[in-house]
Parts: sequence; C-alpha cells; structure tokens
Amino acid sequence: MPYQARQRAQNFLLLVKSILYFIVDYNVDPGSNGVVAQSSSDFSAVGRVAVNTLMPVLTDRQRIELAVPAYLFYALTGAPDVFVPADPDLAARAEADIAELRGNLRTACLEPFADLAPVKRQALIRRLERVKRQATTDWHECPALGLMLMLWCFLKDLTDREVLILWEGSVMDRAMQKLMPMCEYGFERQEDGVVAQERARTLLSRLQAEGLYR
Repeated sequence: MPYQARQRAQNFLLLVKSILYFIVDYNVDPGSNGVVAQSSSDFSAVGRVAVNTLMPVLTDRQRIELAVPAYLFYALTGAPDVFVPADPDLAARAEADIAELRGNLRTACLEPFADLAPVKRQALIRRLERVKRQATTDWHECPALGLMLMLWCFLKDLTDREVLILWEGSVMDRAMQKLMPMCEYGFERQEDGVVAQERARTLLSRLQAEGLYR
C-alpha cells in the first residue's frame, strides 16, 4: 500500500519551502528537510536494549562508527512533514510504518553502547551527538530526498568495503529494507545518483576528519 513522502528543504530547526513527491511501495518486509535536531536525552532508555552476549569487545571509535549511520537516518526521518500520506485513508498506516522504521533505527543507534556502564554509555552518546552536528552542518541546504540518497550511498560504500557489516535480519537491515523502495525511486534519475555519491564522499571525509572510518 503506497504512501507519498514529501521532500522539503529545511533547516534542522526551521522548515523551509520546497516541493517534490515520490511514491513508496509498502510491499516490503514488515520488520518493522530540515531535520529536527535529536537530543542525546532521547536515548536515555538504552539500558533496555538487548545485549548480544557474543558481541566482541569494541573500541570507543568502533562503537561510534556502528552508531553513526543509524543515527543520521534517525535524525533525517524525524522531521515533521517529511512523510505525508498520498491519501488521507492511508494516514494511520503511514504513521505506523514510520514509527516502526524509526524504532528500528533508534535500536540500531543504541545497540553498540548497550553493554556499557551508564556513565560511559552517556559519554559516548554525547560524542555521537557531537559527530552528528559536525557532519550535518549544511544539511539545511539540501532537500530531504537528496539527503536520504546521500546516506544510502554512504552506508552502501561502508558495507561494500566491509568497513561495516549489515547482518541480515538485524534491526538496521529491517530499517534499510523499509527505506529501499524510497531510495530506488530516487535513483531513477542518473544525475541524482551522481550528486548523492558526491555528497556521500563529502560526508565520509568529514567523518574521517573526526577520526572515523579511516
């Protein structure tokens, strides 16, 4: 069942005018701009995330690297009016799907920190927030669809190079399955794909300047 997502060029705290529509097919695995800034307090319930007892010991840098893609997608999908039902009758379904998507992204943000003591956990979440602010300084200049495509290219590059591994059936994998139809639509125009890849390289460079993904 389709819904329509409205792309808007917005500031993190201020919505700015823009128009573009794209259709998303809901026939996907039900695993589940101007982006409003997300506060680290939004993640205070991290202790409730289940811990994988087989998780290897990770460095602080590796934990941040695992959390960054999900956190950026989480921020992007949290802006008001980014997703708008194509039909009023689809509003409830659209709201439920978006809530499920963001729930999976939130869990994926928190998993890398779930085995840490509370003080250490909150310190790394604050560091994650600082990294996000540095990486998104010019997002107010880009439309939401362009940002979505950029993040898709960014994550694909990391997984293609096996810098990160996206496990099948994980919460991040379920979130990406939900987003895939949106991104496939966005890549129909070749020039949009080229721009998204360039933006993804710029994002990677910014994060590498922060000591990540080197």
